[in-house]
Amino acid sequence: MKVSTLLASASLAAAANTTSNDACSKVNKAHQQAIQKNTTAVVPAALAQECLKSMPFPKDVAHEFLAELRKYIGFQSTLEILQDPPSTYLSQPVDILKGLDAIEKKSYDSHYDFDYDIGQLINSANDGHFSVSLCSLAIFSFQRPQGQMVSVSKDGRETPSLYLYSDAKQLAAENSTVSPVSTINGQDAAQYLQKEVASSRRSQDPDARYNQLFTSIAILSSGAPREAGGAVTNNYDVYPGEDKLEVQFKNGTSFTVETVAQISKLFNATSGEELFHSFCGPVTPSKTNGTEPAAPTKPPSPSGPTGYPDPHLRDDYNQLNGYYFDNDSAAIFIPSFDSDGLPDNSSQLFANTTIQFLRQAVADGRTKLVIDVSGNGGGTITRAFDLFKIFFPSEFPYSATRFRRTGASKKLAAALGTVKSDDYQDVNAFGYQAAVTPDQYADFSSVEEFLGNQTQHGVAVSSLFANFNYTATSNEDLPIHGYGPWRGVDGSLFKPENIIIVGDGACASTCTTFVNLMTNVGKVRTVAFGGRPEEKPMQIMGGVRGAQASQYSELGLFVNKAAQAVQNLTNTSAAFSSDFKKEFIKTTPIPLAKFPVRLAGGSVNLRNAYQQGNDDLPLQFQYQAADCRLFYTEENVRNPASIWKSAKDALWGGKGCVRGSTGAKGSQEDNATSTHGGSSGNGANGKPPGTSGAMPVSIAWSSIAGGLLLMLWTTL
Repeated sequence: MKVSTLLASASLAAAANTTSNDACSKVNKAHQQAIQKNTTAVVPAALAQECLKSMPFPKDVAHEFLAELRKYIGFQSTLEILQDPPSTYLSQPVDILKGLDAIEKKSYDSHYDFDYDIGQLINSANDGHFSVSLCSLAIFSFQRPQGQMVSVSKDGRETPSLYLYSDAKQLAAENSTVSPVSTINGQDAAQYLQKEVASSRRSQDPDARYNQLFTSIAILSSGAPREAGGAVTNNYDVYPGEDKLEVQFKNGTSFTVETVAQISKLFNATSGEELFHSFCGPVTPSKTNGTEPAAPTKPPSPSGPTGYPDPHLRDDYNQLNGYYFDNDSAAIFIPSFDSDGLPDNSSQLFANTTIQFLRQAVADGRTKLVIDVSGNGGGTITRAFDLFKIFFPSEFPYSATRFRRTGASKKLAAALGTVKSDDYQDVNAFGYQAAVTPDQYADFSSVEEFLGNQTQHGVAVSSLFANFNYTATSNEDLPIHGYGPWRGVDGSLFKPENIIIVGDGACASTCTTFVNLMTNVGKVRTVAFGGRPEEKPMQIMGGVRGAQASQYSELGLFVNKAAQAVQNLTNTSAAFSSDFKKEFIKTTPIPLAKFPVRLAGGSVNLRNAYQQGNDDLPLQFQYQAADCRLFYTEENVRNPASIWKSAKDALWGGKGCVRGSTGAKGSQEDNATSTHGGSSGNGANGKPPGTSGAMPVSIAWSSIAGGLLLMLWTTL
């Protein structure tokens, strides 16, 4: 497919708005001075915003850009249900496709404004698997370095107050000069921040989003240092709309927090036109045959997670950290399920350390266990099923998914369905020969059976199929105990009533797969911490609950492989028709490198996940309250390991939870009096699950993976 090249410099100059280019010159001067001094380059936020707005808008290619972007976005599994979500979904509805139409019709003076609107539209889906990396939003990072805040309760049950993080650390010393925040820019502080968090929208649950405003040591340990400071102090790539925060304290004093912009190290422009060419001009094709060098393997960590006590036992990369925190209780802290940059055997190391610690804890007389998933944004999906099987070896880890059945997905399924099972193993969600039914017992006999004929929530969807084939996927490096070469663990080491899962609502993707199995199959109780200052229930699974995040680059590779499969059948009796080939090219996306304006990447939630017994409503739109909710105390903020004792005291020590937070929909108390939740068991007809011979699919997806991978494009 031919796409227009970038407009010539003369055309861009003509398209540029009337904003003075002086702003970019000032930014460049500050950047060069910082380089000479070997310091971080920052400028006032308003100056950075003025520079961004001086970028010209090449409207002649915007139509083509949006047309190709729509093809990637078309793989997002929730487009229709987001328009009219059920009452169990706590965020606002949004029509992404209609929003793109409105953007296309809108008149823009600056390419930054165009990108900003697209970015905000995608953010409004509240889906951590759904993102787009736009060129003008990679130039500045807007920050308030002095604005770190926390939400603190006196005892974990009383409604919390807002404090500057630096002040909250002095509460333990009973410093009489410390005062909570009363207002921000003249508005009630908590209400102001709830409005502010709406622009970030990284979780589907509003309490989880509220927690993301604040400083978190747990998130620092999860490998996300930028997010650890909180959204109040780090607004990422978007100008927050205000150059400063006027913080008023209850004791009458005040404090001003300035907003600044950190400059990209690649900045080298003195005008908006130069800025556009530098950051938004098409990428020169790579000479690496569509691949980039593999990231270097991370070195072992010399000590346990920052801000936590020394673990009683941990693996070399702090994937699993085990602690003893009193005479009869143990805790495991899992900051992430991510395996990116770790050795090939990291999942085996994760599993082995888990089993070793649990056995040692039992031998040492520990009868209670707290599992901490604070800040855990997901990672390698096999770990969720394996960890569940370690805790409940006799239970079945049910999984069920569907993708959006569109012209593009049907063409990919048809093309990849012609690939022999021994040719390659990464046909992913579209290859019927790799798929198995949710009971792990049956394969699909044809593309037609795999695609099915069902419609849900206004969109055609595929047949229901498991995340992947456990038996075929479980191997030396990706263990799932009880499948493949891995024998099951001999009996449960802790009873479900003696396990508590704690978290801050950031739990997303693979983390929600694990917690969902532990609660709905294993019947383990949960305690959620923090959230809005309200005496209401809170979800611990506050992040995206989709089954698979797929990067644009990954989708491009599947398109390329499908195109190769079509080409390989040319001049054979099984060849695809010319109409099929034309439709294939028309509906599938072009490689990122061929976009008329630079697009670094993006991701979609390719597959919805479903609860056993409910194959209609995706988990992303279900509500499951934690069994208990506690607000953070000053000690919890300063010493995050203290939440383990707080949770224990609440559920096992009789101290109780936030008033009004227990017994809500989805909690174990609610499950005891209703049919809500999943069930467990063997495969179809009582036969053991996991006996299918289908090949495994690619499973090393994460909630937010990055990086640009250029793809080859096969011309049919």
